[in-house]
Formats: sequence, structure tokens, C-alpha cells
Amino acid sequence: MIVQTKFHAFKTCTTCTICHHSTFSGLHSSILSTFFIVSVACPVLYQMVMKAELVFIPMPRMGHFVSMVQLAKLLLDLHPNLSITVFMMKLNPDAKVAAYVHSLTATRMKFIDLPPPETHEDGSLSNFATTLLQTHGPLVKQAATNIVQYSTSVLDSPRLAGFVLDIFLTPFIELGNELGVPSYVFYTSGAAFLGFQLYVLDLHDEQNVNIFEFKDSDTDFTIPSYLNPVSSKLFPTVMLEPESFPMVITLTRGLRKAKGIMINTFWELESHAISSLSDASALPVYPVGPILNLESETEVHQSSDIMKWLDEQPPSSVVFLCFGSGGSFNGDQVKEIAFALEQSGHRFLWSLRQPPHPSKGPRASPTDYDDASEVLPEGFLDRTHGIGKIIGWAPQVAILGHPATGGFVSHCGWNSTLESIWFEVPIAAWPVYAEQQLNAFELVMELGLAVEIKMDYKRDGMDSGEIEIVSAKTIEKGIRSVMDEGSDVRRRVKEMSEKSRKALMNAGSSHSTLRDFWEDRLGGYVVASANPNGSLGTYPHPQPRYWCSWPRVRRDRAFVRESELGVTSRGARASSLCDGYCRQQVGRLGIGKIIGWAPQVAILGHPATGGFVSHCGWNSTLESIWFGVPIAAWPVYAEQQLNAFELVRELGLAVEIKMDYRKDGMDSGEIEIVSAKTIEKGIRSVMEEGSDVRKRVKEMSEKSRKALMNAGSSHSTLRGLVDDVMNNMFTKNYQADGILANNSLDPTKCPGMHCS
Repeated sequence: MIVQTKFHAFKTCTTCTICHHSTFSGLHSSILSTFFIVSVACPVLYQMVMKAELVFIPMPRMGHFVSMVQLAKLLLDLHPNLSITVFMMKLNPDAKVAAYVHSLTATRMKFIDLPPPETHEDGSLSNFATTLLQTHGPLVKQAATNIVQYSTSVLDSPRLAGFVLDIFLTPFIELGNELGVPSYVFYTSGAAFLGFQLYVLDLHDEQNVNIFEFKDSDTDFTIPSYLNPVSSKLFPTVMLEPESFPMVITLTRGLRKAKGIMINTFWELESHAISSLSDASALPVYPVGPILNLESETEVHQSSDIMKWLDEQPPSSVVFLCFGSGGSFNGDQVKEIAFALEQSGHRFLWSLRQPPHPSKGPRASPTDYDDASEVLPEGFLDRTHGIGKIIGWAPQVAILGHPATGGFVSHCGWNSTLESIWFEVPIAAWPVYAEQQLNAFELVMELGLAVEIKMDYKRDGMDSGEIEIVSAKTIEKGIRSVMDEGSDVRRRVKEMSEKSRKALMNAGSSHSTLRDFWEDRLGGYVVASANPNGSLGTYPHPQPRYWCSWPRVRRDRAFVRESELGVTSRGARASSLCDGYCRQQVGRLGIGKIIGWAPQVAILGHPATGGFVSHCGWNSTLESIWFGVPIAAWPVYAEQQLNAFELVRELGLAVEIKMDYRKDGMDSGEIEIVSAKTIEKGIRSVMEEGSDVRKRVKEMSEKSRKALMNAGSSHSTLRGLVDDVMNNMFTKNYQADGILANNSLDPTKCPGMHCS
């Protein structure tokens, strides 16, 4: 049945005079009957779709490159409308990187080989940043410009949303600024060391401290990202040398120019360091790890003799010795390690590599021995036959993941650290260069996840002094300690391993933070990619309360504090959007989630959402009714106060927080602060499961859906409007020909049309 409504002119609902909003007769029946309104619209739920593209620029070295590609994969998994392009620079290229790229099959990710630079590179560390911009800057800019030009000329192509840069490539932030896109940094070390870098920058720039004075000292520093005082003996050599220090300072200053930093760590591992970064700087940090390359099938196949040997060993019986891609020792130190292994009596797998020739410079990598027996003690291989195995390059992930591996003598590179935690293998810390000494300090002294062999050992090619020899007795002690089956270290590593895996699961700390990164920083590009399940998927139904303020309204600190008290005192699970909101309080309770831009329709439609603290914008009101979610009304500006009044007083579909609150930028007076007690009262009320408000919202939700069905109120009224428009059109066009009579059409006189 089609209802044709007679009217002389369109009028606007009295509660919708500011903007053209939508309604339906079940909601506004009394007003409609008074003003003869034709409700031509209905609850409109929509999302805007735009595709986005990120450009990743990693260092072409395996440790950095692989981590960034794995990060790209995680982002692609979260957002189907995202694509990623990786720029591959010819900067000390690594053949393993090319082989790794060739093995990848990821969709929506492509790799662009940049041409070699035309200008000659300056190999000095002091000029690294300047040289990088001069040689590779034009190449990166041209490749990015090509992407921008393509996106603006081809319909439905993704828009360039930003750069993601390696820590060593922060000079390219300037290029991002020139192109008008934000730049983000992926930090491949831990949060504690990031705090150390920023601390050193502050010493240099703000306090005028000459860091070189501490090169040979044992001075303790109180650094916010560490719980214990840190000795200057553990400072990386690169920060204590005049040649390299300017590069470090330039790169660290670049960090502060980024729009955000993603860190390859997770909250459960470095909660203190992450909190210290959040407290000390306005720069957003996102712990998104552990990001690892666990796809080592090719490595295992190529090293089947290694894996076959491990298969023959008892569980957790083998100590694995490996010092990273740059770790190697001279003959004297090799002999001390061999004596220690023999005396310990433990089974071992030792990645023994030959130091590069001095003529190749300090950046050259170790190589495999043609014959390792020439550097080992005489008879060592015969005496350890059956319990030990000497290898060259090691498939580290495969070895750490093997059940026979029970301990790891490691240089404490950050990737190796995360891999050992992932596979529950405790570390005996023997750092070699770079930030490894501070990583070892954190693992041993701060977290209790490792034992010490020699925490302040250094051999990085930058010191001209005599190289220290660690004794066999010290090494043996560390091996015995790390292989202790019932130790507290082993127990803690097992617990942290479980937490590391949960961090990447749906609703885990890093999974949620990675989603936060997108929503906070890039959500405006891919609206429709929001996953309705999101991080609310593990919450019981209908527990969480969803809070959304009008996006353009900025909140002051007093407002935020009162809101925080209201949320945490209620104890309700919260998903909150407020500029400047302190995430730590709710995060520590484990009951809430703080986000930036909100995929509101997806959240309101999720069965876990049980209440909505809202500004009462009309679209938000209709969406909450559609999904049966009651509102706690806190209007902000425009017609929202009247919407709130109607919802609370007229319809009984909402509870009140502060109906007459106003903060629209037009008042010059003091801004009212709504108390935590008032907010808490509203939260408790809206979350009451058996309330009359919840019952009425559920009933109105059913009516809103029926309104759009065939013969429903809005469906019928819209058909009536179409009929009236068509009648008016034919009246105007055919009245002179006498075709139209009264308000009906004669089908015989308008052939080809089906008229009502």
C-alpha cells in the first residue's frame, strides 16, 4: 500500500533546524502530525572509503630491513584498503636483502629499486646525515613524487598517506614535509635505549654537557627509561667518539620531528621505559612488537645438517653461541670460549666466524672459516665429538625454535633478544658493540631475563686500545648459570614468552597499539577499513561503554582529569576518544581502551558495546537507536542541547550527564568543568542493564528498522513523496495536452510508463 501525503511546502522538524538531519515517524510522530512533515529520510549509516599508501624506507641491512617488512605485513593485515611501497636504496647493499625480497609473496606490497646515486658517497660517520640527503634525497623524492602524481591522475588509486622511516633515515623527514605528508619512524631497538638517546640529546642540547668526558670513566647516570643507575662504561662507543657523535645527535634530533615512533617492543616487556617516554615527551610512541621474521623454512632447508644434529639432542640440553652478523673474536678469545665449553660439560652449537681483515675497515662483516680447527685448541674437536658442533653462519630463528636449545650465549642485539624471549630461551649476555651493552644491562639488571658473562665488554672496531680477553672461567660460569633448569631467570623468560605471543594476538597490547597508530594518525584515509570486531572482540557482552565527543572539540586538562575519574571510578570497560587523554590510568586497570578517531558505526554495532556517552549529534543519535545502545547525554554545541532534551525528557531514550553544557568556541566566559561525580552517575545509569531507558531504546531500535522495510513508515512516506513529485512533473508537462486528470495518470495515454 502506498501512502500519498498532501502538503503545500516542506518544513523542517523543530529539533533539526541547524542541519538537514534524518528522522522516522516512530521517533517523531507527534511533531510530524503537528506540522504535516513528510519524513523523506531515514537512519543513514555510511562510511567513506578512501585508499591509502604508505612508503617504507628501510636501511638495506637484514636486521633492519626484515623487521620493517614484517611491520608492513602487520599493517596490511589490519587494513584491507592500505597498500605499501618499499623503497630499496643502494646504500651498502646486502645480497641477503635481495634474496629475502625475492622470496616474499605479500599482496598490496611492492618494492621499488632506487637507482644508484650519481654523486660519490662520503664514508665518514660525521657526515652521514648530510651525505644521505645529498646522494639519496633526490632519488627518494622523485620516486615519492611519481606516486603522488599517479594517485592524482588515476581514479580510485591510493593516496600517499606518509613515510615510515628507519631510525637511521630521519633526514628524509624533510622530504616528507616538502611533499606535505607526515613521517613516522620505526625504531628497531628497545624503548629503554630510545629513552637513553633522548636523554643524551638533552644533555648535549639543553645542559651543554660534554659527553666525551665520560669515555673512560665509570660515572653513574639516572636515566628515566631505566630503573637503576646506568654506568657510562655501558654507553655505546659511537656516542663517545668525536667522529661519530654528530651523526647520533643529528639522527636523534630527527626523531623529534617525526609524527610518531613505532617501537619494536611490547608493553609487558618494557612498561617502565614506555611510560617514561610517554611522560617525558609529547611525541607519540607506539610499542608494536615483537616484530620478528619467523619464516625460516628456506634457512632450515639449506642448513639441514644443523637441524638434523639438533634433532638427535635431548630437550633443552644445547647451549647455542652466536654473536650476530658483526660478531667475531680473535684467536686468543676463541680458545678461551672453547676451554669454557669443554669444562662446562654442556652440549653446544657454536657459530664461529672469522674476523674481517683490518684492510677492509671497521664496517666489514665476518666470514666463515675454511677450516675452524686452525683457530681452536689442539684436539678440541676430537674431545667434544658427539656433544658439540661448530658451524659458520647460523639459521638463528630455526635454532632458537628447536626444542633441543636450552640456552643462548648472545651479543644481545635487539632482534636476537626478542627472538630468545619468543622461544623461551634464556640469554647469557656478552654484548659486543652498538647499544648491546645497554640491552644486556636491561635484560640482566632491570628485567631478570638474562645472566651475565661480561656486560661491559666492547669490541666495535672504533677503539684503538688493547682488546680485553674474557677468561674461560667467567664464560663457563655464565654457561652453567644460563643452563640451570630450575632458575628464576628461566621461569621469568617462559612467562615473558607467553606475554610476547599474546601481545600480537587480537586485542593484545601490541595488536591494539598498532590499530591505535592507524586510527590516531592515519584513520582519516581508510575509514571503511575499520574491523567491527576490533579489540573489543574478547570483552563480555554488553560490558564496554563507548565514549565519543564531537571530533573538532578539544578538551582541556581539567576536563580530561574529571572524565578520567568518572570512568575509572565506575570500573566500566571504556573505549574513549579525547584529545590529550592520559592513556596510562585506564590501561593499567586492564578494563579500557583509548583511541583516536573512532569507527563509530562499527563500535556501536558491536555486541560488546552497552552504552554511549555522546554529544547527541543527530547522526550519532540515530545510529545509537539503530543499534539499541542507550545514550548518556553530554551535548557540546549547535542543536545538541535540544537533541539531548528531547532524548532525555521527551522520549526517555537517554540519561543525562549535563544537558545544558556548552563549549562551542563562541562563549568568552570560563568553561564549565563537569565533575567526576556527575560523569560517574551518568555512566552508572546508562550501563544499568534492566533500566527502562534500555528497554525503550531496544523497542525504538526495532521500530527504526521496520521504518525502512517495505510498507514501513519511512519507506511508505518516501514512496509518497516520489509519487507527488511525479504527479507535479506530469501536471506541468502534460496539462496543456489534456493528458492528466485530477491526481492520477492514465496508463493508456503515457505508454511505456507504469503509473500509480
